[in-house]
Amino acid sequence: YACCCGDTWASEVGPLSPATPRLITTMRPVRRGTNGGVTMLGLAASVAVLTVLFEWRHNAGTGGIRG
Repeated sequence: YACCCGDTWASEVGPLSPATPRLITTMRPVRRGTNGGVTMLGLAASVAVLTVLFEWRHNAGTGGIRG
């Protein structure tokens, strides 16, 4: 489920980026909405939510964040 969540966040937050999206395979600029187009903002949003989900799952049942 984390993969789906990360993709959703990237798809929702990425278009808010002022930067031009780039095609993930060639890194050439593409129009907004093109399949395979990525922005650093969308990537950062995806990584952020995946980190939160990993920490939440990793710490489930431990009574809190491990030190």
